[in-house]
Amino acid sequence: MKRFAVSFLCILLLLGLTAASASALEPLGTALPKVDLPGMDDKIYSINELLKDKVGVLVWWSVTCPHCQRAMPGLINLDKSLKGNPYIMITLNTDSPEMLPASRAMVKDFGLPMPALLDLGKNDSLPMAEYYDVVVTPTVIVVDMSGKMIYAQESEDDLDKLKKVIIGAIK
Repeated sequence: MKRFAVSFLCILLLLGLTAASASALEPLGTALPKVDLPGMDDKIYSINELLKDKVGVLVWWSVTCPHCQRAMPGLINLDKSLKGNPYIMITLNTDSPEMLPASRAMVKDFGLPMPALLDLGKNDSLPMAEYYDVVVTPTVIVVDMSGKMIYAQESEDDLDKLKKVIIGAIK
């Protein structure tokens, strides 16, 4: 049901019905949860280990979200421009397990940074999205080196602001 809600809200935003806003997200300063998630490569990843001593950019996306498809090239270029810094971008797919072939194809087609993760928990839950109250895709959250959320944007492509926040957190 949560997956349907994320996809449905993406469609509403595409149509210009902005019922969901950034205020739906948890407040800045929210600590990173201790969650293990499956990767597109069938390995299990600890979010805390991936982000240890790094600034993290968490990007929620869906195959069915046209805005995600438009946003990905810019996010990928941003990721490439920050390589070599104590930084990592983690993409979190919100689609159902049945969509895994399409999700893997999109990861490959776009060249998403690895590891590309599935926001998939018990009973088809979305543990990371539920923790941060993410309700639309794409949503981007920046987590500082101490594991606290310092920035969030929903359905925006403000890459300049995003890069400034990341660089500020790295220094």
